[in-house]
Amino acid sequence: PDLRGCDRPRAEALPTDPPEARAARAVAGVVFVDLDDEICDDRCRLVRDGRLIYRDDNHVTDAFARALAPRFVDLLERAGRP
Repeated sequence: PDLRGCDRPRAEALPTDPPEARAARAVAGVVFVDLDDEICDDRCRLVRDGRLIYRDDNHVTDAFARALAPRFVDLLERAGRP
């Protein structure tokens, strides 16, 4: 009932240099789009804006992914990707 017990400080929950970002930097033409700011503020929570964020320990739910889609497109466009 109280999902706040699942919250984690951002610094504890997220790596400072995720392996996906390192892999993207190693391949020419690949852009890593970081959605961490869209998912976590100072804490990584299980629920945001009334939506369950995670379906397991590291995958977002379909509903949360759909809610992030416009922001993801914006970040892709800013990175120079259509």
